[in-house]
Amino acid sequence: MGCGNGSSRTQHPIELLGDDWLEYGDWGIEAPAGPPETST
Repeated sequence: MGCGNGSSRTQHPIELLGDDWLEYGDWGIEAPAGPPETST
C-alpha cells in the first residue's frame, strides 16, 4: 500500500498481527484490565 506521495507506509501491528496484537511481543504498553468505568 502506498501513501499519497508515492512512499510506502508502515503498517500498524493490528494489520500484521490481528486484533490481539497487544498480547504478543514486548511493546511497553500495558493493556487495560477491563472496559473503562463510566461515571454518571
